[in-house]
Formats: sequence, C-alpha cells, structure tokens
Amino acid sequence: MNSINVINVEEWKNSKYLDYNNTFNIIKDILNAFHDYEMNNVNILPIKFINDIKNQEFIFYQLIKEDIALESYRFSLYSDDVIIYIDMLMKESIELNDLLEVLKSLFEDTKIRLNFMEDLYNKYKNNDEMKKILNNIHEYGHHTLNDNFTSYNSNNSNNPFHFCLASLLSSSSQLSNFLSFIKPNNKSSLNQPLLNNENENQSNLEISFQELIFKHEKGLNIIYEIKQFWKNQFEIINKFIDIFEKGEKKDEILLSQEVGQDIRNNWEEEKKNSEIFYHKIRNLLK
Repeated sequence: MNSINVINVEEWKNSKYLDYNNTFNIIKDILNAFHDYEMNNVNILPIKFINDIKNQEFIFYQLIKEDIALESYRFSLYSDDVIIYIDMLMKESIELNDLLEVLKSLFEDTKIRLNFMEDLYNKYKNNDEMKKILNNIHEYGHHTLNDNFTSYNSNNSNNPFHFCLASLLSSSSQLSNFLSFIKPNNKSSLNQPLLNNENENQSNLEISFQELIFKHEKGLNIIYEIKQFWKNQFEIINKFIDIFEKGEKKDEILLSQEVGQDIRNNWEEEKKNSEIFYHKIRNLLK
C-alpha cells in the first residue's frame, strides 16, 4: 500500500461523529436538572428568577431540537455521500474527474456545516445568562438574610432580656465579663438557629444551581464536538482535492475491496447510529 493509500485509509476510516449514548444521557440529565430545580424552588425563589431559569431551559430545549438533533440528521445525509465516494474508490474503471467532482461536492457540504456550527459555537460560548441568574440568587439570599436579621432585632426590641443584653454589651469591660460568664461549649447566639437555617437554605440554592450550570455547560460542549468533526472533515477533503488536482495516478488513490468495504461499514454504522440518536432526541422532546 503506497503512502496515498495509507492516507486514504487513515483519514476516511474514522467516521465518529458523536458518542451518541453519552450525548443523549447528558441532554436528558440537563433537562431533568432544570425541571427539578424549578419544581424544588418555585415557592422559595421570586417568580422572576423561576421564569429566567425556565427561559434558559427553553433556549437549551430549542438548541437540542432545532440544531443538535437536525445536525445529526444532516450528518446521516452526508454519510450517504461519503459511502458513494468510498464505493467509487473501489472501482478500477472510475475516472479521476468523477472522484474529484464528488469530493468537491462533499467539500461544499462540510464548509456549510462547519460555518453553521462555528456560528452556533460563537453564539453560546460567551453565554453568561446562567451565571447572571446565580448572581441574582446570591444577592437575593444576601438581602433576605439581612432582612430576617433586622426583623429579628425589631421583634425583640421590647424583650427585657434582649434590652439587658444590649446594655451589657455596651462597654468593653462588660463585654469581657459577659464572655467569661458564657460556658465554652455555649457559642450560639439568640438568633443563630434562624440564621443557620437561612444560611443553609441559601447555600443549597446556590450549590444546586452551580451543579445545574456545570451540567448545562457540558451540554453546550456538544456544539464544540460537532464543530470539531466538521473541521476535521473539511481539512481531510481539502487535502484530497489538492492531491487529485496534482494529477496523482489513479492506482495510487483507489482502495482494495477489503479495505474499502471496512471503511464503508464504519460509515454505514455511524449513519445508522446518528439516525437512531435523532429519533431518540425527538421522542425525548415531545
């Protein structure tokens, strides 16, 4: 096998478009995480925050339905054309001009798909809407804690013990005496249980939303994976067009039946998996 045959085999045998099962599970996990966060916190967070989260969920839903799923279907169509090209490489009677024509058609397809995915990638790579929501949740919790603390002080302003405590703490000497009076294992203040609960709830709100952000970013990484596939295809086909236009001998380009059939089977399998993935996603989003 000459060097060009080796290039042919090595470049075309890798038909991997996506890890379909893993990608499907990531998408399903994200949609469930959105739903769970909204349901668990609908009575805790302001309705505006819930609506903002639902809006991000809808945007992700549309991304999967209108872009990721359809791109998988478009890949299956592209696979058909690659299989035609591989079949041509196994025919000794084929003309180089015919091969070149098919390659140029594939090249145009990859350029369209790559441009589309690059635009999609640029659209989402700097999307910080989820982080803005997290900041809003943090600020909301901060103000809520302050309000609760103020409310506690206000409600206890007429409490004799609260008044005595405030008087007691008015001077440093009295503060020292008071602290020495308190047992070492009694460190809780009057409002500490309330503040501890509020702090814990706020912490859970933020941590669970950070987990949602992490999952969401994994979902957006699917765009990058697809973009990289089309980038590789673009470079491979451009390389072969250059080889063909340099007038290489036909027998240095064609593939044997055994090798060609193996490559063809890879693309057939990937095409089938992409179609299954497309229908699974469509069913998931019903």
